[in-house]
Amino acid sequence: MKPAALKNILVAIDFSEATPEVIATAIMLSDTHSSKFWVVYANDSAPFLLSAENGDSPGPVDLDTQDTEVDNGLEKIKAQLSMANVPAEFVLLEGPAAENILEKAREIEADLIVIGSQRHGRFYRMLFGDTGDELTRNAPCPVLVVPHKSEQTV
Repeated sequence: MKPAALKNILVAIDFSEATPEVIATAIMLSDTHSSKFWVVYANDSAPFLLSAENGDSPGPVDLDTQDTEVDNGLEKIKAQLSMANVPAEFVLLEGPAAENILEKAREIEADLIVIGSQRHGRFYRMLFGDTGDELTRNAPCPVLVVPHKSEQTV
């Protein structure tokens, strides 16, 4: 049986400690598949500012974030992908991360979503939810969760 082709892979990043491992996994996937990569950063630092009730709609914004730390992180990722000869589209989304990532996955007809694992306590999840859980429950395609090395057991 011939393996399914992955034409569009959405790589969701959050600039956490797991992000380099997520990008490295995406690079490994490029060795196997001739996919188009979409590197998506969903900035949900203030998701409560956007509300469908107010007529607001989260969506793509200019990739110039005006945030030096984020811009430096994006440059490192671009360099890492360039050195591996992996072309990618970069997208910055403002608002609730899970909603935006799911919407982008549907829009590009993603065949796979690659995300990093996050370890948050119960209180955090109760207040803010868990993006990874929401993605794995509602994604229109498989979701590959890349564990952070410090979370792996030896």
